Amino acid sequence: MKRRDWVWMVLLLLGGLSGMAAEAGRSISVADFGAVPGDGKDDTQAVRKAFEYAAKHPAEVRKIVFPRGVYDFYEGAGGYHTPGRWVVWQDHLQDLEIDGGNSWFLIHGVQSLFCLNKSRNLTFKNFSVNHKHPYFSQGKVVGIAPDFRSFDLKLEPEFALCRKGGEPVPVFSEIDPATGMGVNGGVHVWHMTRKTELVTPDTYRLNLTGPVPALRKDMTILLRHYAYEGGVFRIGRSSDIVLENIAIHSGTSIAFVGMHLENLAFRNVRFAPAPESKWPQSISSDCIYLQSCGGTIEVDGCLFSGSHDDNFNAFTPYWSVEKILAPNKVVVRYPRVNSGMTPGEISGEKMDFLHADFQNYASRTIKAIRALPERRTEIEFTEALPEAFDRKNDLLMSHCTVKQITIRRSTFRNTRGRLCFQVPNVLVEDCTFDNDVMAAIQIHTSMSPWFEGGPSGKVVFRRNTMRNCGSNGGGRFPAVILITAESRNWSEAPKELSRCLSNWGILVKKPVHDTIEISGNVIDGSATGGMILSSARNVVVRDNLFKNLSRDRKKHIRPWLMNDRDWCDNAVTVATGIENLTFENNRCVDTDEPQRKGIFAVGLEVDPAQVHFQNNTGFEMVRKELFPEQKRALSTQK
Repeated sequence: MKRRDWVWMVLLLLGGLSGMAAEAGRSISVADFGAVPGDGKDDTQAVRKAFEYAAKHPAEVRKIVFPRGVYDFYEGAGGYHTPGRWVVWQDHLQDLEIDGGNSWFLIHGVQSLFCLNKSRNLTFKNFSVNHKHPYFSQGKVVGIAPDFRSFDLKLEPEFALCRKGGEPVPVFSEIDPATGMGVNGGVHVWHMTRKTELVTPDTYRLNLTGPVPALRKDMTILLRHYAYEGGVFRIGRSSDIVLENIAIHSGTSIAFVGMHLENLAFRNVRFAPAPESKWPQSISSDCIYLQSCGGTIEVDGCLFSGSHDDNFNAFTPYWSVEKILAPNKVVVRYPRVNSGMTPGEISGEKMDFLHADFQNYASRTIKAIRALPERRTEIEFTEALPEAFDRKNDLLMSHCTVKQITIRRSTFRNTRGRLCFQVPNVLVEDCTFDNDVMAAIQIHTSMSPWFEGGPSGKVVFRRNTMRNCGSNGGGRFPAVILITAESRNWSEAPKELSRCLSNWGILVKKPVHDTIEISGNVIDGSATGGMILSSARNVVVRDNLFKNLSRDRKKHIRPWLMNDRDWCDNAVTVATGIENLTFENNRCVDTDEPQRKGIFAVGLEVDPAQVHFQNNTGFEMVRKELFPEQKRALSTQK
């Protein structure tokens, strides 16, 4: 062989080795920073150091690896939205894969995992998250005070072992022991627990701020010791985030909070109790909560089970205007902040202006934005406020940038929540919903009480199966699939009605949502109705099977404050604000009462010419008064 050939071989070999060394340098292990799986000691500092190193060396580090094992993370100091209460609190990560190596992340107390901002192209994969001790307790009522201001629970053994008394209980609920979910019309109480104490090793007493007369002995009660404290993921101002092959078995708050994210994917993510545990609960609040997110959002092949609020909620927040400081400057306020955050908009982004009926009539570009105390924000626009702007009733909304949300091939089983879409461009297909307490799917927007929106459109629900959903009457709207919009504008409602509704809104009598298709679905079994349709135009409902609905219609406890409504008796309720509804080729059957037809109820406020009812089987179309409480209030006022 010639000398020149030897030289080339040596150079090629050295180049290959150099490339291999560079490739190996792109991966770091948390073990190199002191994490030791399986020793029971706190691994927080070691994991933090690994992420800090990756943030400082983005060109070098492309992967963080967890050698397989159990990693322990102990509760830190500080408030829930401060760095000490998160294992990782980090900005400016990029082009990084976090591979858990099929490890377990075991959380002690109320500690949270990943709080990340201003990052891009991150993939989290191959790990499970669970708590050392359950964040909830469960037992049967064995004693009730005569004034109903305290009651005793006999705790089940695994919960009695980890309770000392003094734990917070922001919410307690009556549940069905077989499913772990709420009982139809049962006790569900927020923010009334004054003090807790352990009376005997397995008897737990709740002292309340007021009476709860609905309590009774032998009732099974679930105590949620945390509801919105901490979380697993909180990611803001980032793009191209992927979660895959992850199991989140428990969470003391919302499992995944995303704010101002661009492009997000959940693939084979399981929000469910660990198979080997006896815990019936998983996530204390929402599973996926997305505020002002855009681009493409994908949920594929995921499992949701045992969660206690929305399985998926995507929205853009509404802001009420408190003051006008200049022709182009305002102070806005967000009345409700579940996620604990104030507006995240930045200069150069747009905000939309909406009237009280959610009609979008103008947009403006932010010139400057400044946070103020008490959830207030000062916003200066590049242009003057619209001439039509009504400070008392109109709202500002983050401009929605969602290109497409796709949820497919996923299972929702034994959850309290729903899929809630308050943004446009949505596809839900080939999913299964079993025993979900609230509605399975809801297109919604709400000024009161949540201030979450906005108007939705270009939505398709197809080839989904929903079995035994809506068992608690779906809140105020008793059905399995909902299209709703609630306004806080009381100019259309008498005082008597506003008192009846308390802080809840009223259905908007104009179209808010636009272009919706519901096709080829099966709604099989429900204590309530199949669909409630309101405040929308260009709605097509075709080729669906409605089966065994309103199963508990004789004993059903109707939604609170709405005792006169009989919507749970209807297979379909067409309430108000509907334009161009096509309902065709649908079938309704009742296996227990084959002769009973499903009621297709059309409200008196709906123009019959806007409802195209054709080629349906097993339905009876009925015109009826759907808002008797409004009629009664109006007659009282007269």
